Amino acid sequence: MAGEPKSFSHGVDNLLRNLRLYTRTANQAAYPPALTRETAWVKDDEHLLAWFVRCVDEVMGGKPEKWRLENDLAVFAFVEWGEGRRLKYANIQVLRTQCDLEEYYVRARDCLNEHDEPAASRLSQECLYLRLDYDPEVIAPMFGHSVPHVHSQPEGAPRFVLGMAESSNAVMDFVEFVYRQFYHHAWRAWAKRAWIADDSNRGSETAEQEYQRMLTAFKNADVETVRTERALMERMRTAWTRVKYRLFRAESDPVLQRLTTCS
Repeated sequence: MAGEPKSFSHGVDNLLRNLRLYTRTANQAAYPPALTRETAWVKDDEHLLAWFVRCVDEVMGGKPEKWRLENDLAVFAFVEWGEGRRLKYANIQVLRTQCDLEEYYVRARDCLNEHDEPAASRLSQECLYLRLDYDPEVIAPMFGHSVPHVHSQPEGAPRFVLGMAESSNAVMDFVEFVYRQFYHHAWRAWAKRAWIADDSNRGSETAEQEYQRMLTAFKNADVETVRTERALMERMRTAWTRVKYRLFRAESDPVLQRLTTCS
């Protein structure tokens, strides 16, 4: 694909483009489009490798490379809206592998077909799983099920809040978290573009210098500069929030987020 991505990557651009294709009658969207709410879930007693192979076969046509966000990052996303573009439900699962997705898929499929449990166990250690859950109808147990939250395994605790209680754009915050943690170079490039292009800066040279100054301060562990430039950092966060809303806006319930988070 030519040109710079609008978001963190061209893969994320494609993800957001598909999730925006909801209709007034359906009020839901998925990525890949063939994914359903039921298909997305890891079934009871289903091995993570079996879930991945099943989803690739059923909703990707056996071609994970067609729908990947990165060479080593797969995503399965299902979202529903209520009235007024309010987010009603979200299940977004990512799987990051230590090799290309195509290779991982073939190895996982072969392990399952050959019933090679030792190989499957080793292969399951070569991936990282994360899932965003947003379901206002499920809030128990008390303060143990924040809405939204993130899982690091298919089921059960721990459930991480990751600071999203301060936001009402959980889908974008989750995708940004993934890129900020695992593809920081791509996140930095987006953050720079978004800050310089923000309405408050309009592409000024000063904005680029400000961004570079803060990037250098973090790189050099210059805590004093980070402290003294607190106002600038707040302006940057505000600008990034505005850009994320322009990319994808399906507001989650900020009141419920605060009420279900014990911090």
